[in-house]
This record gives sequence, C-alpha cells and structure tokens, in this order.
Amino acid sequence: MLHVSINTSAPGALDATRAFYADLFALPTAPRPPIPGIDGHWFTVADAQLHLVGAPAEGADGPDPTGPHCGLG
Repeated sequence: MLHVSINTSAPGALDATRAFYADLFALPTAPRPPIPGIDGHWFTVADAQLHLVGAPAEGADGPDPTGPHCGLG
C-alpha cells in the first residue's frame, strides 16, 4: 500500500484530524506538494502515508482523488 486517504471536508475537521493523528500517534509529517484548491496534510506511517484531504469529495465517475481511497502499488 502506498497511501490511505481520508476526506476531512467539514469545517475545522482538517485541523482537528491532523492534531488527532499527530498528537495521539506521533506521526511525522510527510512532504506534500501544493495542490491548487485542495487543502490537506500528509503523514508518514512506516513505508506508507496517510493523506488527509480538506476539500469536498468530487464524486467523480471513476477515481476521485478528493474522496476516501487507498493507493496501492
């Protein structure tokens, strides 16, 4: 698994969710490239990453990068 992505689009949810994982599990921050219009935070979890997405899920037909998903490699 490369990453797991969690959508945190409710107001204030991104900061609260980031604090939860950072404080409770002491996860280190991973580098995140700028993604226009999509706020977020990435953590390192062993050889994988946890991606928090702070934007409404697009609900696209097919893969939705803003919705909850797993990136497999």
